[in-house]
Amino acid sequence: TVTGALAITAQPGSASASPGSTASFSITATGTGLTYQWQYNASGSWKNVGTSIPSAKTSSLSFTALAKYSGYQYRCIVTDATGAKATSQGAVLTVG
Repeated sequence: TVTGALAITAQPGSASASPGSTASFSITATGTGLTYQWQYNASGSWKNVGTSIPSAKTSSLSFTALAKYSGYQYRCIVTDATGAKATSQGAVLTVG
């Protein structure tokens, strides 16, 4: 094990939320100079969560759950100071 090496130590878990309530996902990662980018998958391709959601670039994503988001998957790409990247597992949101 290399000290300071990039690693995701806690994966996001699937979540359930009522329409209009807050949905949230979080990860834990180790390394130096970490940056985060959450992504969602609605129809077979991953896309970055937009900057209209302030937490899209943090270790914990939270947003208002809408019924149309039910079934979406969310994951996070973590990048360290050297440019190395690690991608979390996908977690499913259920809204209802």
